[in-house]
Order: sequence, then C-alpha cells, then structure tokens
Amino acid sequence: MAPPAIVADGTMVASVRELRFLDTPEASKTRFYDPDPAWINQADCVDMDCDGPKHSLIRDEDGSLLGGGGGAVVTRAERFSSNSFFGRPYGHPTNTAGQGLWWYPQVPSAMQTTREGGVVNVSDTWVKNGFGVSRPGCTLVEAWNAWKCPSASSYRRLVIESMDLDHEIRRISPVAVSSDDGYTDLLNGAMDHGWCFSYTCLKRLMTFQSIMAVGKTYTVHFTGSNPQTLRLLMPDAEEGEKVLVRIYYQTKSRLQVFLGGEDFMEDLNFRDGKRKEQLVRDDKWASNDAAGGWTDEQASLDCASGCKVGDECRATSECSRRGDVHGANWYNKKEQMIEVVVSKHSTTQFVEIQTFPSVQVSVGLSVSVDEFYNIKNSFISNIANVLGINTANIAIVDVVAGNARRRQLLSDGTQDTTQGHDAGRRLLGDSVRVDFEVTPNAQLDIVDASDREDTGFMNVTVERSVNRFEACSVTWATSDGNGSATAEAGVDYTHATGTVHFAKNQMTAYLVIEVFSSAGYATLDKTLFVLLGTATNATSQDASALITLRNVHAPAPSPPTA
Repeated sequence: MAPPAIVADGTMVASVRELRFLDTPEASKTRFYDPDPAWINQADCVDMDCDGPKHSLIRDEDGSLLGGGGGAVVTRAERFSSNSFFGRPYGHPTNTAGQGLWWYPQVPSAMQTTREGGVVNVSDTWVKNGFGVSRPGCTLVEAWNAWKCPSASSYRRLVIESMDLDHEIRRISPVAVSSDDGYTDLLNGAMDHGWCFSYTCLKRLMTFQSIMAVGKTYTVHFTGSNPQTLRLLMPDAEEGEKVLVRIYYQTKSRLQVFLGGEDFMEDLNFRDGKRKEQLVRDDKWASNDAAGGWTDEQASLDCASGCKVGDECRATSECSRRGDVHGANWYNKKEQMIEVVVSKHSTTQFVEIQTFPSVQVSVGLSVSVDEFYNIKNSFISNIANVLGINTANIAIVDVVAGNARRRQLLSDGTQDTTQGHDAGRRLLGDSVRVDFEVTPNAQLDIVDASDREDTGFMNVTVERSVNRFEACSVTWATSDGNGSATAEAGVDYTHATGTVHFAKNQMTAYLVIEVFSSAGYATLDKTLFVLLGTATNATSQDASALITLRNVHAPAPSPPTA
C-alpha cells in the first residue's frame, strides 16, 4: 500500500480501517516515494521538488495498520533532492537542528529578518526542530520512507490557494508553513502540465497541499507579495479538528475574511467596519480592560471559553464573538499578520481572505493623545475636504504618543543651530503619530438577465462589492436596445426609472421591470438595457445590463407541399 509516486501535485488523504495483513513483514506494509529529481526543470516544477510525493498522508482510523489506537503515516517533507536550487540534501547540516547556521536561502526573506532589519537566527526559531511536517512523538521508519505518528496526533490536509487572476503566471513560492513547535515545511506549488504550440506553457497553479497536525498554530510566509485573494480549505476534517493559521503580510492592509466567498466574518476587533478601540474612545463601545480602553480579542485555540483578550482567557460572555470557530479572525498589527481559525466545513464554506483596497497613511501632529481626540472630528473633516471624499471613508487606525518635540533656544528665544549646545533647551509640546485609513466607496455592478417575454415582471440584480459598511444607492432607467431586435418601450416593456437602495452590509438588491409578450413569432429575441445613473456613497463599474426577452411563440407552420 503506497501513495502514487507519479502524482506531482498532491494526493488524496488515505483513511484506512479494518486492514488485514497475511504474512506481511512490518517493513512491507506501506511505502512512500520521494519526488522524481528529473521533475526539477524549467518545464515541470522549476527549481524545487514537486509537492505531491512529499505531502502524502495515510490515516489509520482503528490501529489495523499501526497498532494501538491508530495514528498517521506522514511523508518525509523535510527531504530535498540534491539538485534543488532552494533546498539541500537531507544530510546537509542546514537540515540538522541546533547547528547554529543562520542563513537559509530556501525560506522567504521575511523570515530571515526582523521588521526593524535585524538578522533572525532561523535555526533557533523557524526551523529549530528541522524542515518538514510537524512531527513530535513520531518515529522514522526507514523501510517506509515515512514517519509513524501515534494516535495522539491527528493530521489533516490544508489547501492554500491563490485566487488572483495571475495565479498561473506569478509565482509566490516557496511558501513556508511553520508550526509553533519549530518545524518549517516548504511548498512549491503545482507542476506545469500545459502545452502551448508544442512547448510547455510555463504556467503553474499556485495551489499548495500542506499537511498539518490539528490543534496547532501555523505561520505562513509567501515569497513575493501575498495574493490579493487567498483561499484556505481543510477538506475531510472531523468535528472539533481545528488549526490556527497566521499569515504574514509585507504591507499594512485591511483584510476581510469570508466563508465561501460570501458570508462575511468580521475581525473580532471591528464592529460594522469601525475599530472597537476607536469606538471605545468615542463612548460607543464598552471597554474591556482595567485602563478603560480596548485590548484586542484574539482568534485562538487556547481557551475552552473561546474568549481570549490579550494573553488572558476569559469567560465566553466577555467577548462579543467566539474566537475559536471556523473563520474567526483578527489582525495582529504588531506582527503584521492576520490570524484565522480553520476547522471542519462544508465544501462551500472555505475561508477566503480578501485584501480590502484601502490606503493607510501616517502623519505626525504636535498635540497630545487626549488633545487629538478632542479635535478628531475636525481632523477627519479636513482630510475629507482635501481629498474630496465622504468622511465615512476615513477611519482612524491608531494614535500613538510620540516623543515631545524639543528645540535648542537661546536666551532671546531664537533657535540655536549650533552643535552640542544644551543650555536653554525647552520642551515645546507633545506629539502623536496618527495612522488613518482611506477606504473606497462601494462598487456597484448590474447583472445581465434573460427571461421569457411572457413572464410579466423581471427581477434585475444589482451587486455591491468592495465596501459593505455604509448605506448607498444608485438611480436606474430602462432604455431600448440596439439593432433590428430591439425591444420598444410601450410595446415590449414599460419604460421605468427608479433608485436602488443598499442598507449597511447588504450586498445584493433588485429592481423590477414590466415586460410584455409580442403578438407573434420573431426570429430574434428582443433586447433592452437597464442603465445605472447617479450613485450616492458608491461608484458604478458595470453600469449597463443587457435584458433579453426570449420569444415564446412557435413559428407559423410551413405551407403544405404538393
């Protein structure tokens, strides 16, 4: 029994039970195979081993394969073919924990330095226990070329997938998946399977089939910029099986999490798009710490209550939402990481992380923190006037007290520009750094529609995207189509105008037009347009919908022939 050695991209997890072996040596019960080194070429997996053979998994559900209570057989993802550009042979010192080697060209550069530019001792942090899948308590079985892991460890497959339009042509690997117990697994992505005019297409899906031990925390780093839309799936997980995934983002961004791409899971520290930290300052939300401020709630697997505030587990009632359910998330500003829980889900309830198209700006002001909050509304209003946008599109992200601004003053009050002159130095005032965010308006798109001409009334859909947090509206009007098959107002439909309104968080709205059935058969279906007009708190991208009225009349019968 063995996973297929010829599958380059990934294999399905094999779950086994009630196995019976007849005169089978232990060494022959299963066998895992290394990736073919010949796959490391420009036409296949480029410069690293293909992921498939290195990320295979067998789950023993009843002990009939491994004995005892069962467990898992986990592939040796820590092995690298000798011709890997990013990797090293298994026996190389860089794969041995505790060797004191600091530089690992195979891990993303963000793992090798601190945010301040200092060097990270990678061997003492990300790979202190080695490369590959997290495997504490597992035993290497050389004959199987795999790790035998006890029943206490439950392993599942977590799929990481870029959903961007360039997901075949922009490489974001190696992707490093680091467990909280000191293992780092490097993933490459899919093989190039295409042929374009007798040549390989040089297109590879940026889909990564990782193997994770459930109940752990994992940190993900991409090589290059993160996907704008990222999908996480944990197929076949059982009830109660969860992982916490932390994803590093190189730039500060507003990130939004959806289940199935549609059901919005707001950050635990936000309320309708507003930061609770700022709402507490405005007396619009209750404080959750002794200082009368706001301490971030965290997505976490540590607390049975599902409520973690800062580093402290609290009663469930002290958090507005549980932080241990599928899709629960928060953005860790200090680490620039989004942290999200992934657990058992249906095929349509995958986690999708979308980058919200906002601009974050920092400015320094010569006021104290308290003084800033006294003038906050004026500050936002002035910024909005300069940019010509609605004040609702500006949000305060953070207000950080800075060092007091000092200058050298001479006795007559003029500034001293000489060096090393401390006399007369005076404190001129407090200062703060204000981080604020400029968000776009909602984007509205009207969708083409088609129905029978005798339907009477047709629903036409208007969809909203990007910004869901403010109410918005758009006017609309019908218009005759073009060409010989145009529908005519008063004959085929009733000309109408109106306004579509969206409430907060409403993503879909409908308008209704009245249509009529023609007197007889027409060779072409008739068409008209519904056009979006003036938008309030929104912009229209696709502002024209083609409406097709399908003919319902049969053609006249052909005359009889002699």
